[in-house]
Amino acid sequence: MGIIPSRSTSRRCKALWNLLGEHGLRSCVLAWPVSDPVETIPGVYLSERVLDTLAARPESIRALPKGFVHPERLTPMVSDLRLHPCELSPGNLRDMIPTIGELDLSADDRPARLARHFARCVTVHSVATQVMETEPWDLFAVYYEMLDHVGHDFMSYRAPQMAGVADEDHRHYRQVVDAVHEFHDQMLGRLLELAGAGTTVILLSDHGFQSGVRRPASRPFPGHGVAPEGAEWHRPLGVLAMRGPDLKRDQRIYGSSLLDLAPTVLALFGLPTGSDMDGRVLARAFERAPEVRTIPTWETEPRPVGQAPPVADMEARAVAVRQLVALGYLAADAVAGSQAAVQAQREANFNLAAVHLHHGRPVLALPLFESLCGAEPLQARYELARLHALSRLDRSTEVLAHTARLEALGLGTAALDLLAAHALAATGQDARAMERWERAAERAPTNPVGHLMAGHHHQARGRRDGAEACYRRALALDPDLAEAHSGLAQIALDRGDFASALEHVLVSVRQVFWNPQAQFCLAQALEGLGEFPRARLAYEHALSQAPGFGEARYRLAKLLENTGETLAAVEHRRIAFGLAPAAGPG
Repeated sequence: MGIIPSRSTSRRCKALWNLLGEHGLRSCVLAWPVSDPVETIPGVYLSERVLDTLAARPESIRALPKGFVHPERLTPMVSDLRLHPCELSPGNLRDMIPTIGELDLSADDRPARLARHFARCVTVHSVATQVMETEPWDLFAVYYEMLDHVGHDFMSYRAPQMAGVADEDHRHYRQVVDAVHEFHDQMLGRLLELAGAGTTVILLSDHGFQSGVRRPASRPFPGHGVAPEGAEWHRPLGVLAMRGPDLKRDQRIYGSSLLDLAPTVLALFGLPTGSDMDGRVLARAFERAPEVRTIPTWETEPRPVGQAPPVADMEARAVAVRQLVALGYLAADAVAGSQAAVQAQREANFNLAAVHLHHGRPVLALPLFESLCGAEPLQARYELARLHALSRLDRSTEVLAHTARLEALGLGTAALDLLAAHALAATGQDARAMERWERAAERAPTNPVGHLMAGHHHQARGRRDGAEACYRRALALDPDLAEAHSGLAQIALDRGDFASALEHVLVSVRQVFWNPQAQFCLAQALEGLGEFPRARLAYEHALSQAPGFGEARYRLAKLLENTGETLAAVEHRRIAFGLAPAAGPG
């Protein structure tokens, strides 16, 4: 049978619209990921599977069957508002591909791919504007997938021209990505107009996309690993923008994440957040912060679930899997075949191991990566992930042994050079480590990571001039690289140049707010400039992110003592030295 995507019935907790529905609030949820089968919520619910009914040929156009929309009375409306790719002419794509008249559309399938993305997007937006105007709602949640899909298909053609991209391809397709962003801006304007000035609007992306010199140029290993259009094109930093009557204007929101969305929306509706929620209310975004109330959990009552589709409909669901294959997220054998279930389990184990590694649990990640490498040798993601886990565990000798094995098979890459360089540096082989960093820079001239790691290496050994040169080379490739700015800030601090330190560390924390070491550096720079209230806040940020950060707590205690807050200083100093806080009165 193969595998199918996760479904709305796969969730083990309530969605935001379920929580609001329990309090009589109506939600309109349109084409949200993992939104099939339909949930019968108070309001409107459009399954993402509606987009799989769009026809590539006129003779394939069919009325939308039941089961894709709630309430069912809206099915004819949604059916009529669909834009099928076959209804588009080349002229409809001219804003995105100005030279489309020069292309042989029978030999080049890229305009057809763009037409499919465009038709899906316009379908969602047409339904969204109609529903927003004609149906009552308290929460309106609409998902647009086109920016991500177009990024995978066309970002490699965007200026500046990448190595390996033919001149003709660049000429024809270089404007696609920017034109699609402009189109989304126009759609956003219409949604804001319909929502009205009194409505709070949140624009959120789950990730960013590489668009400049850091766009991936090749596969991790030749002939192995995910396609170059896969997830390595993603930038971890996405977009969050908010507008509303109680929100600050023209201010930045630092330290936010996807997990903060649900608590913030609940607070906007005057509802409590669950103590078991990982996110928090973005209180700093408000002129007057909403009251934040908490309850132990929202999961005391079972959530209503939709009815699962019949087995006969399973083949239709493979469309979504094939789309993931086309985007490079899944291997080509993931749709069907005897290995599909095996591959699905491997991917699940890989994702679990990646989560362990990301959250500082390499000892739990490593056995999973070892098993994956044993089952599928030379798979790039598995091999590299295992090396990262070994590196986190300071098992440098094993890192070097695996690196040598892979390179002996002709699989040398810049990623391997970087891992080997770190292991060599950890074992005191400085000269060989520097050779590896230089080789990584030669193999991947647009990747700043090699220069960044060399900078860390120099800085750890007190070679400030060498570290500064490396950090500046990294920033020449990526001016927003937070770690390089943090490195320059620390060098400036060591030289007593507090103004330069502040300049660099502010750039760093604006890019990555959740970084206790950078917050500590920021506090020291502010303290050196005599800005004591701001320094105190930065020390407190460092401690909120890393409560065991003893040096930050000690420095905060000294600052408080110098500004007359003796009792608070004593408490922080006791904690810094591992002593219990003093007992309170009574």
